[in-house]
Amino acid sequence: MEEYIGGYKVYQGKCGNRHKSLIGQRFGMLTVIARGENKGKNPRWICQCDCGGYSLSMTGNLKQGISTSCGC
Repeated sequence: MEEYIGGYKVYQGKCGNRHKSLIGQRFGMLTVIARGENKGKNPRWICQCDCGGYSLSMTGNLKQGISTSCGC
């Protein structure tokens, strides 16, 4: 059964060795709460913002400070 958080589909596959989990980490106002569907070979992460909103962000955007909030 498919699971959704904040309207985003949760990834059901294995994370593998290439991509480390970011779950629980904070980036600006965002806290990573689950892994979302990939964009090509790149994992995306479902994040909850301090305001209560959700966003879907790629690893690089989180780590480079490009994604720091849900857009609130």
